[in-house]
Amino acid sequence: MELIKHRKHPSTTGHHELSSGVKHIAWARAARWAGWGFGEALVAILIFRNSGSFLEAGLLRAVFDVALLVSIPFAGALADKLSARYLIIIALSLYPFVGLSYLFAGLFGMALFIVLARALNGFLWSLENTGAAAYYRRMAEKRAVASSLGYIDTWTHFGWLGAAFAGMAMASFVPVHWLLFLIAPVSLVALSIARGAPLDPPEKRVEAKAGASFAKAFAADWSEWRSWNGHLRLLGAVAVFTGFIEAFIWFFAPMYAYMRGADLSFVILLSAVGIVPSLMSYSLRQFTNAKDEYALVTGGLFGTALVIAGIAAFPHYAWMLAASFALGAALELFTLMQSALSSKLGSEEGREKRARAFETLATVGDISAPIVLGALLDAMNFSKVAFVVALASAILCLVYASIMRKHHAAAR
Repeated sequence: MELIKHRKHPSTTGHHELSSGVKHIAWARAARWAGWGFGEALVAILIFRNSGSFLEAGLLRAVFDVALLVSIPFAGALADKLSARYLIIIALSLYPFVGLSYLFAGLFGMALFIVLARALNGFLWSLENTGAAAYYRRMAEKRAVASSLGYIDTWTHFGWLGAAFAGMAMASFVPVHWLLFLIAPVSLVALSIARGAPLDPPEKRVEAKAGASFAKAFAADWSEWRSWNGHLRLLGAVAVFTGFIEAFIWFFAPMYAYMRGADLSFVILLSAVGIVPSLMSYSLRQFTNAKDEYALVTGGLFGTALVIAGIAAFPHYAWMLAASFALGAALELFTLMQSALSSKLGSEEGREKRARAFETLATVGDISAPIVLGALLDAMNFSKVAFVVALASAILCLVYASIMRKHHAAAR
């Protein structure tokens, strides 16, 4: 799910400090995500119905992340030249075409429309997300930037969840493609809200060549990766692996449940339960403060291995719901620990470059995971693939446990 994949961690600062413009953008994005909430959890089912194999389904899912990876540098170049409000408005103006593409995919049974929807969605998400981050940076007081991010994150999650529960009620009598079509009208509502936000002045920067931006960004990431020590590279492996966790539990597991006779309401609930831990990220962050990051990552990987092995052995609906929540919590934990460890394991001046390189690695994982898992599912059954993912998590766990022991020995 795109909402889960691109989560941020809310601050405890209240929204009383926020400007009117920030609030307009927050409400606009909450409305936009509500439009997605009606049917986003069922995208996997629509893709499954229009695919000839699990590998093909994985390729269709990966289109979003490929488009996102390619377009983020372009969106960043635009944000340097234009008002961020324009980027958000452009994205919201074009989102209705995503809803139309999903509608046509369902009506005509053509995977081409899914490709169009996924590619356009990836491009528009990069515009919207980059625009929102730039808008907050320019229009919010410096002491309220974290509060701005937390405010929007909280409302988008609640908007998505509210619409998801409404989608559960409608799924029994409204076709999947019509639920996804609701993206279109609700995006127009979000557009009308965003138009009320005041214009932000673009930052004065040296103009970049947009045509070369992706190549330059990838070259910078590659240079950063090569400079990493073993600890950072292992942390990068965990970042890639998170894509496999997400693809397994929120893409292929819903397909498997649907194939076994689960109704669409259960499929939506499976994804909705996975969102809940992101609403508890502040409490999780407080819990992890002053604790051993290596121990927490090791424990998270061990728990992930147990949960996914449990799905393999007991693929019952109740266990899958519990697993969705548990894995959502594990992903929140990995995100927090990645931030903490990447800061400790490198220089302060290279922090932004490391963060960007980790984001690229996570997107690479999001691209490769559905393709690899899809190919495996075409070759073996769901339980065996689950054991493979659990084994990968267990191996990473053992490596981290070894590093943890060395880290503790060096600290004595």
